[in-house]
Amino acid sequence: KYSKGGQDRGFVLGPVDDIMQSLDDNAMNLQSMSASRFVGPFLENVQSWEKKLSHISEVVEVWMVVQRKWMYLEGIFIGGDIRHQLPEEAKKFDLIDKAFKKIMNDTAKTMVVLDSCHADNRLQTLEKLSLDLEKCQKSLNDYLDSKRNAFPRFFFISDDELLSILGSSNATCVQEHMIKMYDNIKSLRFEVGNADEYIAQAMVSSEGETMDFRQAIPAEGRVEDWMTAVLAEMRRTNRLLTKESVYY
Repeated sequence: KYSKGGQDRGFVLGPVDDIMQSLDDNAMNLQSMSASRFVGPFLENVQSWEKKLSHISEVVEVWMVVQRKWMYLEGIFIGGDIRHQLPEEAKKFDLIDKAFKKIMNDTAKTMVVLDSCHADNRLQTLEKLSLDLEKCQKSLNDYLDSKRNAFPRFFFISDDELLSILGSSNATCVQEHMIKMYDNIKSLRFEVGNADEYIAQAMVSSEGETMDFRQAIPAEGRVEDWMTAVLAEMRRTNRLLTKESVYY
């Protein structure tokens, strides 16, 4: 059983190391048998098992690839705000999710490796799911790249960290990532406006020093837009403070 955030997400494959090791051992035994001069009466049987074991190995490898991709994207597309920003990809993933869970539910009923791997069109279905998941991943990567191009400092944080920002409607979600995006800026100081919106009033260094913005920046709309406005105000305020320290 696979669960995330306390919710049951269905069945997944456990570790397959023992299965792959057993497949390798039995494949070696079959090779030894096929090389024997006494294999004649059993040759057809040996060749049949060689094909079966080879097929199982191929299916399990593709299966694990699909499962890893599904587990990663499932955490992004299922129940997250990112669904509203990528609705088409979310719909495609829902179809993939349904197909993968059907395979896992059928597998949980049999629990026999040979039968599960030789189910009708199992390999072809998994290969198609893998291809569809790659397309979803590419769409997600393109989406993240567009956000990074709009606000280049997003290049300093990982995909998961960026997704946590984009998937939240709360402006304060940027706080824990500020130190990575800016040199020695630990956080922004937010205040709540009359319409319950967050307003960036100042930036705070790792040492606790505060620089108040000359003009407060409303943290509304797309995060890359108001973060760009915050960056511009940082520079403007810093430039004005530098001039005042020199000329006044």
